[in-house]
Amino acid sequence: MTSYYSLVSTYEKCTDKAKVAVADSSLTNIAGKGDIKLLRLTLFSVLRGPNINCNLIYISKLTRYIHCAVKFSSSSCVF
Repeated sequence: MTSYYSLVSTYEKCTDKAKVAVADSSLTNIAGKGDIKLLRLTLFSVLRGPNINCNLIYISKLTRYIHCAVKFSSSSCVF
């Protein structure tokens, strides 16, 4: 999920007033969705929430998509 329209390609507006819960349990509106290219990886159907103040990624969805595991430490994240 991102708030940055400029990151999203193939943008498609959301017309059904959808909302999603974020980490602090608040709800944010979904303005649309599209694809984001990150280096050699393309994330598909990324939601755009104009009221969030950072980019959010669902690690479980990402690891299933690229078939990997993630290891977190206090200073890094390794895929």
